[in-house]
Amino acid sequence: MGATLQKRYGVMNNGAYYQDTHVGWAYETDQYDYHVTYYSYNAYIEILTDSSGGSSITINNIGWLIQRTKRNHIIINQDPNAYLDARNAVSSGTEIPSGATSVTISYSFMPNTTYYIWFVNNGSNSDRSKLGSATVSVTGSYGTAGKPSASNGSFGKAIPITISGHSSSAKFVVKVSCAGNTETLLNQKSSTSVNWTPAVATYAPLVKTASSASATITVETYYGSSKLYTETKTITVSWAAGTIPPTLSSGWATAAPLNEGAASGFTVWIQKYSKARVTFTPSKVTTQYNATISSFKVKLGSTTYTASNNRADTGVISTVTASLICTVTDSRGQTASQTLSITLNAYSDPTLSGISIFRCNSSGVANEDSSYVSVKATATISSLANENTLTLVAQSRTVGGAWSAQTAMTSGRATLLSGISPDTTYEIRITLTDRLGNTATYTQSLSTRAWAMKFRPTGNGVAFGKAAESDNALELGNNWTLVLHDSTGQNSAALSYDDLVRLLQLI
Repeated sequence: MGATLQKRYGVMNNGAYYQDTHVGWAYETDQYDYHVTYYSYNAYIEILTDSSGGSSITINNIGWLIQRTKRNHIIINQDPNAYLDARNAVSSGTEIPSGATSVTISYSFMPNTTYYIWFVNNGSNSDRSKLGSATVSVTGSYGTAGKPSASNGSFGKAIPITISGHSSSAKFVVKVSCAGNTETLLNQKSSTSVNWTPAVATYAPLVKTASSASATITVETYYGSSKLYTETKTITVSWAAGTIPPTLSSGWATAAPLNEGAASGFTVWIQKYSKARVTFTPSKVTTQYNATISSFKVKLGSTTYTASNNRADTGVISTVTASLICTVTDSRGQTASQTLSITLNAYSDPTLSGISIFRCNSSGVANEDSSYVSVKATATISSLANENTLTLVAQSRTVGGAWSAQTAMTSGRATLLSGISPDTTYEIRITLTDRLGNTATYTQSLSTRAWAMKFRPTGNGVAFGKAAESDNALELGNNWTLVLHDSTGQNSAALSYDDLVRLLQLI
């Protein structure tokens, strides 16, 4: 930053001139005496600024020949013929204080430009300064820097760039560097706005493994032919969704039922049991501009499953229909998706209906005195595309005893259980089980055959309305009530099983 002294004293106006040892160059006409030369005093220092120009000038070592009340002024311009003389002098420029040997003036100096620092008298009887040993220094730089402003953007879309903060007459070189590529948008132009559109075809081969890249905007500010300032701004440029997504071929993602645990061995979709196993085929996915496949994912409901080894297993599907959103993501973060719709076989737990259980003879005809029981039920299970099967069985036991072995039944047809004593209370249980292991059960109690009064074979028990089944006990038939009369026979009280239970609870 500075200037080169080109000439200390310059030419006056078009009259005669000579060099005075006190005042440097002075003007004289043929008619005027020597003193007029002082009044017409009008000399300059010529300088050439460097490539930075400047913002102020300091002149040191100003000498004085005469000091009077009217002071000299300094005027700065680029005109080697500009002058003022005593006959039309005005107060102009920067005043040099009386007796000052140094003065500093703020001024915008263009780079690489010649300037004239004029010392002009201010009329008759003004001060007389001497410039023989004066020195000049220029500091600072011309103007101010242009600063770029821009927001984050997307590849393939225009990103506006604006420049502000500069001084007038500035020109700019604007460059953008991204992913190792540099583009020049302006080349020493005065425009303060420009759009940068990072072309997909240019940057896709350069940004293959990331969803974004940083871009540095550089603004070089020129004044004249000199580059004085450099300012930068960094933004992020991203791959917007759908810019260059992968393309999909038929069969790139397929879904099959995954049946585990109780459903193991089934080949069909089963509601509430099947998971979905989605298999991806990378060779049927085409990425753009040499991107690589980053991941495969499946979304079921609100849950996303990431594939491992090109395969993803979902959780159990509880609905009859389901949508599997399959997505491939490439190394730029670009995605492509396809929805696989599946229909599952509806599943419900087994049910029993049309149940009939009664004592009978060997021909299945109702008979309380026989030792057979007729058992019948209709079994209902979910078909599951005819892959589901059922098991229907009947069992018996005495009250508190162990269940007998299972007797196979046929749905909708009566099955006979033998060895059932008519004088013993039995429980009969029907159990339906499907291939998934879910069951439906029905249990019924069979009381003994009816007796007006029946003694135990040992003689130590008696029952009314049924067979005696307990030793040392008096039993009443099902739903019998004990009725007690008072001594007159006029009043009676009935005690049922339910009444007795409530009474015992109170006690």
